[in-house]
Amino acid sequence: VRVTTDSEGRCHIGMSFPQKGEYWVTGHFRGSPGLRPCQVESRVLIVDYREEIVRLYNSLLGAFRSKSGAVPADATPREIEGILVSGQLVTNEIALDEFISSFEEADYSLHDIQRRHYERAYRAYHQLVPVEIEPAPPGATGTIQDENTISTPFVGED
Repeated sequence: VRVTTDSEGRCHIGMSFPQKGEYWVTGHFRGSPGLRPCQVESRVLIVDYREEIVRLYNSLLGAFRSKSGAVPADATPREIEGILVSGQLVTNEIALDEFISSFEEADYSLHDIQRRHYERAYRAYHQLVPVEIEPAPPGATGTIQDENTISTPFVGED
């Protein structure tokens, strides 16, 4: 665990995770003059980017198959794209093309799939499937810096 404080007094916590999986990080602040005590909790998901893009593709495909039986099991990703577009099962063709391209790169290429590849697929996926996220606790913010590190400022101002 790495803890730093920036020039504005915000605390940043850096953590390394030993393996893929879901982790819950809880931060406690006891309070100080002018700041009330608080506690925040954040879910951290550590993934292999290639595997996660393939999982998202299979999830999206399953959703479309359950919504409409028009997606054959032996269809290629581009054939599936054509079926979804021609059947008007998607309204955002650009996001679908971006997502299919990301999947093809992850599934068929041999080069390293990096965070930027995953972010591209993730953004496109969530333009096709609405995101359902539990509301964060008041004052909780955070960013994942790389596949093994999360930085979360804990702020509890009055």
